[in-house]
Amino acid sequence: MTQQTLFDTVEAESPPEEQLRIDPVTGKKDEFVQNDAFSYAGYQITREEFFAHAKEPALCLCNNELYVNKVCLNKAPDTTRVLIMVNSAQRKIILKPCDEEMKDSVLWKTAKGNARHIKCKPAFCSLISSLTNWDLNNRHKMIGKLVRSKGDRLLIFDLNAALIYPRKAIRDEEGNVVRNSVSRDPVYMESWRHQFGLPVEEHERTYAINRFDDYVIISVQKQPGQRKPHPQLDREDTTP
Repeated sequence: MTQQTLFDTVEAESPPEEQLRIDPVTGKKDEFVQNDAFSYAGYQITREEFFAHAKEPALCLCNNELYVNKVCLNKAPDTTRVLIMVNSAQRKIILKPCDEEMKDSVLWKTAKGNARHIKCKPAFCSLISSLTNWDLNNRHKMIGKLVRSKGDRLLIFDLNAALIYPRKAIRDEEGNVVRNSVSRDPVYMESWRHQFGLPVEEHERTYAINRFDDYVIISVQKQPGQRKPHPQLDREDTTP
């Protein structure tokens, strides 16, 4: 019978070496600790509206006009028209780039490649106001998300997460109104005051798009006459 050495005993009791895990992104050893028991329960995903978003796609409604920023146009450089689709139940708007021949499509880009301000008719403004209880004299800004669904490019904007920039009157020393100005500081919704954002599970469902059955296509036409460039759109938006 072969006598067992101390070395053999230590080797037998030592746990097997943990299998080397490779980071699929870097191709190197994975430095993240494996913990399958971790749970997202109790966590909220902080709203992007609480941070600077100058480089994000945005849709604005202001003074009965609808317009997007340059980021939106850059995401669909091959098209000059979009369909405006509204989901009243979910209170969301989709801009869907489309061909020029598409019925009810709206021109969202000028000949020079800039965003076009779409003058909204009273019927459209009334529908939006009834849906949101907004004063469209104020500026309402929504940060969008880009979604590709069944080959379609979609820009999705949530009316429930709009930032409101109130319009205020600028007065002279005698108290007379000289001009109106839109505040650069947004007003957040009351429900946002005591939370960072949505719980993780609810957040994952927010921008899920499975069908278009509940969306209505809205046709908006521009009033005759050429409009001057809009000062809020021609400059890069740095509003936090």
